[in-house]
Amino acid sequence: MFKVGPIGSKKYNSDKSWDEKGHSKISNIYVSFDDNRIKSIQFSYFHKGAHLVSQKHGSGGKDFKIVRLEHDEYVTGLSGVDCSGIKYLIFHTNKRKHGTLCATGHTNLPSFFIPFKREIDVEIRDGREFGGFFGSFCGIAGHLITIGIYVSPITDDHRLSGYQSLDHIGPIGDTVSKTDTHWDEKGNTMVSHIFVSLNSPEIISIQFGYTDKGALVLSQKYGGPSEGQNFRVVKLKHSEYVTGLSGKINWCHDFKEGIIIKVPGGIKSLKFSTNLGEHICEPVTTVSSSTEEIDLGIWDSREFGGFFGSCDTTCLKSIGIYVSPIPSSNTAVKREKV
Repeated sequence: MFKVGPIGSKKYNSDKSWDEKGHSKISNIYVSFDDNRIKSIQFSYFHKGAHLVSQKHGSGGKDFKIVRLEHDEYVTGLSGVDCSGIKYLIFHTNKRKHGTLCATGHTNLPSFFIPFKREIDVEIRDGREFGGFFGSFCGIAGHLITIGIYVSPITDDHRLSGYQSLDHIGPIGDTVSKTDTHWDEKGNTMVSHIFVSLNSPEIISIQFGYTDKGALVLSQKYGGPSEGQNFRVVKLKHSEYVTGLSGKINWCHDFKEGIIIKVPGGIKSLKFSTNLGEHICEPVTTVSSSTEEIDLGIWDSREFGGFFGSCDTTCLKSIGIYVSPIPSSNTAVKREKV
């Protein structure tokens, strides 16, 4: 089980952390608020056959709402507005979205708050994968300042694996900088989860989950140490495998010998192509830019050989794919071994 998020950030030593790890069978979420912020949050849940109520996290507000989950309903994600505290909050479940929760007189999110919107989209498809909430509230004013969720992925290792010689394909992104750290997941082919932390305008970090002898193994996190404002989890089904990759680059301007030149920054967004569809990872707010693509035409899961790339201390700089071609009996294929 690991943390995803949170939405928001702690700023002062007086801020108080709270943790509801393992309290996953949520039945009700109690939210109090005033005209400006979410003031407190509290949960009721089932545990060992008993119906329990958590401690109230934060201070009471003038208005109050209850999010009631049906017996077969479970949390799958979370979104909100982080603007000097949590101003709006929306709970995502397998059946609907509950919100928007805040007494500002708006039933929908006003356009001027969209740049502050943060989202945790972990694509939970099984109630057992949700592991509870965590967060913090202001120790002085008492309002909610962060909230995130625990996730416990369930894996399925029925996919085919195996590779022969592997080729580098790509990468997408900057390969020029000599100070970047290069990472390599060569041979880790049984990818079940891809965890992407994002900020505008760049992807902060990437991490992979893959199955090894029936167990979920997490790779090292590649990129900046901080969490992004948004979080995506790409979950591959048991029969799903990577076939390609495309991404957008954040181009920056630099001065060299008195001339303004265009240089690549970090990766802005990624789209993972699989045999079953596409998975897009990009910030909630993004602008159009040119796209680099790796189209491999993979038809057999054994041809995918893992990922590689580079990063610096703030963001993901490049990403590519290893490929292990499987030639047909009547086709000769010559490749350079890595």
